[in-house]
Amino acid sequence: MSRAPQESVFRVVVLVLAGFVLAYLGVGSLLQKSWTVTSQALVPGTPADVAAKVADMGSWATWSPLDVPLGPETRREVVGTAGAVGQRIVWNGPQGTMALELVEVAPAHVDYVLRAGGPALKNGRIAWTAGADGTRVEWTERGEFPDLAARWFGWFGAIQERVRAFQQASLAGLQRAIQPIAK
Repeated sequence: MSRAPQESVFRVVVLVLAGFVLAYLGVGSLLQKSWTVTSQALVPGTPADVAAKVADMGSWATWSPLDVPLGPETRREVVGTAGAVGQRIVWNGPQGTMALELVEVAPAHVDYVLRAGGPALKNGRIAWTAGADGTRVEWTERGEFPDLAARWFGWFGAIQERVRAFQQASLAGLQRAIQPIAK
């Protein structure tokens, strides 16, 4: 049996694999390094009603499905002065610690950062303005893709769609939570 056909097949396989690796690395390096998602809603009530719910992280559990599961027996605690810079929601569990912290509180918006014991995983702003029929709320979140694999997932939009679904569910919860106040 001739070795030439086996060597030829081996070379083709190696070249094809090398081509896939180069495409993964080359195209992946051109993909976006960050993502931004913005959702909007019209909330009944005044900007003061919205500010009272959004700036107090202790009230988030009443309107936002925000939960960070860090394994069994994850504990959630709100720390700091309500409506003040530094107030945060902290989750502790067997898989680590995460915190969502207010980094700016202004009359028409709050800015926050989500951390997992180190650098920010994402940051966001929830802003509100008075409208004719209520208060317009705009929620924007930004994050970085930590590696090439995450950039590829981001290209397909999976991360962004999960963030958008969370924002929309939270904004719907905010509408329900403020509706009784507005009446």
